Amino acid sequence: MKILNRAQDQDKMTNLLENTNRNRIILTVWQNVQGKRKVFIARIDKLFDESIQMSSYYQKNFNFISNIDVFVYCEKMNFVFKTSLENQEMVIIQLKHPYEVTMLDAVEAHRMQKTFDQHMKGESETEKINQVMQLKKIDEDQAYAHLREAPRKKVSKEQMVTVAFENKKFNPKEYDLFDLSTGGAGVIVKNQELFVKGEFLLLTHLDGRELNPPLRGEIMSIKSYDIEQGMYKVGLKFNT
Repeated sequence: MKILNRAQDQDKMTNLLENTNRNRIILTVWQNVQGKRKVFIARIDKLFDESIQMSSYYQKNFNFISNIDVFVYCEKMNFVFKTSLENQEMVIIQLKHPYEVTMLDAVEAHRMQKTFDQHMKGESETEKINQVMQLKKIDEDQAYAHLREAPRKKVSKEQMVTVAFENKKFNPKEYDLFDLSTGGAGVIVKNQELFVKGEFLLLTHLDGRELNPPLRGEIMSIKSYDIEQGMYKVGLKFNT
C-alpha cells in the first residue's frame, strides 16, 4: 500500500486521474449511510482545477447526502480515495479533488473488488460496513519481520496508550495500541498530520498505568489503516 498526497505527489495524482478519464475507466463510487453502502458505478467526465465531474455508468440517478464522505475505488488501476460531494444533479456528481489517494497492492485490491462484486449481485445488501468493507488493515508482522530486532505481537484486546510528543507542545493523548514488542509499537491515530517521520514520541501510560521510565520511540512509518474511518497506523522503533 502506498499513499499519494497532494502536498508531495500532486503531479502523480493528476496523471492518475487524467489517465482514468482519458481511458474511460469504470469506477465504483459509494457513501456509507447508517451502516450500509450506497454504491454507484461511474466514469470521470471532466477534471477541473478543484473538482472532478463524474456521470453514472448505468444512468442511475445519484442520491448522495451532501455532508457525508464519498469514496471512489478503481479496480483497473488499484487505487481508492475519500473526498466530499460538491454537487449532484440526476446522473452527474461533482466531487472535490482528494487530499490523498491510496494505491492498493494486489491482495488488497482483490479483497476490495470481491466485496463490491458481492454487493452489486445483491448478496451483501444488508451487511454492516465493518463486515463488507475489507480495505486491508495492514499488519506488517510478516512483511517486515526481517527488519525488526524482535517480532511484534498484535494486542489481543483493546488497549490504550498515552502518547506525548518529545519536541512539540501538545498535551499527551490516549490512542489505540495496535501492536507492541521490545523493539517497537504501532499506534492507531486519526490526526496523522501531527506525526512526522524521524520525530520522537514518548509512551507514558498503558491503560492508565504509568510507564516509568516512558518508552521513547522514533516514528518510522505512517500508513493508512482504515480509509473509511480516516485512521492511520504510526509505527515506532523504540530508542530509549
